[in-house]
Amino acid sequence: MTEATRPRLAGAAWLSTLALTAALALPGCPTTGDDDDDTTAEGTPPEIVHEAIADGRPAAVQVEVEAVVTDDQGVSAVTLYYRAAGEESFTFTYMYETENPGTYVGSIAASKVTAEGVDYYIRAADTGA
Repeated sequence: MTEATRPRLAGAAWLSTLALTAALALPGCPTTGDDDDDTTAEGTPPEIVHEAIADGRPAAVQVEVEAVVTDDQGVSAVTLYYRAAGEESFTFTYMYETENPGTYVGSIAASKVTAEGVDYYIRAADTGA
């Protein structure tokens, strides 16, 4: 995927399965009510740039997810939510910033990577004013 075609999503990047059907919302994925929903008084959520993970990943092997997250107020947290395809509830892990400023990495646990796929999405919160 080139820089021009890479998804650019604000606030939450909603992505689906390692069969990777990109979507703006997944059934059962709430878009409000998390502690990272606040866009602060400036009103602009962080921008998330993420290249979808390629199909064909083997089951039961941890998957690393990377995203570039920017915000003019600063980024306070980047969170990766994931579940095995077909499960109702998501598990989450905080993504950590790498030595490359603005680049965050998190891992999907091998136990959630199944032959049916994995649903995952990324949320980011800014630091506010």
